[in-house]
Amino acid sequence: MFKNKILLLFVVIVCATSVFLVFVNYRERSLGDASWVLEDMWGKAYLSASGGRLENYDEIYLQSLNSGVEDRQVLDFIWKNKCKDGGDRCFVIMASAANLLIDSQEIDSGLTALVEARNKRGSKDFCPIVYELSILRYKLREVEGVGSNVDGLALSLLRKIRSDGGVVEDLRMDSCIKFSTEKPEFFRAYALMVARMMSRGGDITEEAANKINFAIGIQGEVYE
Repeated sequence: MFKNKILLLFVVIVCATSVFLVFVNYRERSLGDASWVLEDMWGKAYLSASGGRLENYDEIYLQSLNSGVEDRQVLDFIWKNKCKDGGDRCFVIMASAANLLIDSQEIDSGLTALVEARNKRGSKDFCPIVYELSILRYKLREVEGVGSNVDGLALSLLRKIRSDGGVVEDLRMDSCIKFSTEKPEFFRAYALMVARMMSRGGDITEEAANKINFAIGIQGEVYE
């Protein structure tokens, strides 16, 4: 009788372990499906939307996403348009400045400026895509700067983005879905940034990264 109980317990443990491993493998493999970025977050419309509604400060922000940017136009624009109000324009300009500060290794100052700008902007009818883009860019730089366990860190961040809709804020809200067709350039930039993170995730997510790069590359947009 005792031996039967031991055998039954052993079988239960083996089955539970098998189920757990299957779940973990499925969860990891599902990260390698590019559709959660290309379709599930905001639908497909942003991939082919023509855009063209960007303000000059929007364009400056997108330029500031490029690592090590030394474009005089970007620096001059930010310097001449410094502001502290809580409007969209000021928020985007401050986020651009934060990107450049982080590039200059002034990490604390850059992140502080970014958070302060986000807090001033508030949440009413607001899609935090710019804030999330800057945060994801910073996290990507962190991952690319570590000497070991790069794929583990990348996969951890990808899991969070997939489950929570972003690194800090959920981008799957209605305001973002609407905004993704008005200014799709921001969302294509975010998808490309996720693809860069995927390319650091090893074999599990490398193919998905290639699919995203191909889908967005058709639009001629690249951010490095």
